[in-house]
Amino acid sequence: MPDESTALAAFGYELGLLKRIRRASWWHAGVRDPESVAEHSMRAAQVAALLAAEEGASS
Repeated sequence: MPDESTALAAFGYELGLLKRIRRASWWHAGVRDPESVAEHSMRAAQVAALLAAEEGASS
């Protein structure tokens, strides 16, 4: 079993790969240059943060 720092580095590497993976559902819909999984994830996280702030969440 890898130690914590090795596991963290591996996770960071996997996150980096998400910018190269295009969202397949857009290809099925006929979009020629769909956004990446990383772009979608970032936007979803931003919307979640905005909604949480509107609801009075604290960080």
